[in-house]
Amino acid sequence: MSLINLPFLLCALTLFTICHSFKVDRRAGPGTLIVGGSPAARGEFPWLVSIQLKGFGHICGGTILNSEWILTAAHCMFEDLPRGYQIVAGEYLRNETDASEQIVDVEGFFVHENYNENNVQNDIGLIRLKSSIKFDDVVKAAKIGDKATTAENQLITAGWGYTEYGIPSSSIQLLKVTVPLRPNVDCDQGYGPGYTGVQQICAGIGGKDSCSGDSGGGLINAGDKTVVGIVSYGNECGLQEYPGVYTRISYYHDWITKTMGSSGNIGNTVALHTKFAVFLACIFQLL
Repeated sequence: MSLINLPFLLCALTLFTICHSFKVDRRAGPGTLIVGGSPAARGEFPWLVSIQLKGFGHICGGTILNSEWILTAAHCMFEDLPRGYQIVAGEYLRNETDASEQIVDVEGFFVHENYNENNVQNDIGLIRLKSSIKFDDVVKAAKIGDKATTAENQLITAGWGYTEYGIPSSSIQLLKVTVPLRPNVDCDQGYGPGYTGVQQICAGIGGKDSCSGDSGGGLINAGDKTVVGIVSYGNECGLQEYPGVYTRISYYHDWITKTMGSSGNIGNTVALHTKFAVFLACIFQLL
């Protein structure tokens, strides 16, 4: 192992252990996890990208806003290592590289200035790319939903990776799962005052859920195919009493617009002491 790769390895280990070290479990890991899902079609979600650590692989999902900007979860980004990241648009099978894929380096991270790593509020961020994505049949910008999500909506989330919590059974193919909207009271009861219905969406049912590493990917209205949420957190995966929590994108419309119009307002990222604590947790788990 060369020393030049050591910082990326430490970052990868940090990302891997976040989901195992805290009660909040929807955070980045070495692959996504869709519980109770089924294979998606190639190009079914053309706005979905894989956010990757170079030399390591997939850690989070993201949503294409335009050719230069990706929307994702705040906790997916580590400000001190943007050069170690890349995004892959048009990804479908993780073990293959085909002509539909576009690999683009990261220019910088923009995290919401009020992101709270303790209760995971304001879990939203933007990635600015070094070069532009080219749109085609399997790579397109998303439509962002600006209407309140109702109980009649069928919601979908998608990602790559494990198919059961705690078991390393990573999926090579992109998977999707339909999750029902849940009343805010269900997440209030499950997570306490940290959950805020105005800023977040409560969705999922026993056996059908997003999970560790699905972080940053979108929550989609099946009807009009608008992206209304960002995978944020949960307690384990697919538990009836602990639905998935998603950042409500419409609440942050003004922040997104303002940030994309500015190139100098990079917000806070996960604190260094938290990274160190998580890294130590990783070491103890490996003993």
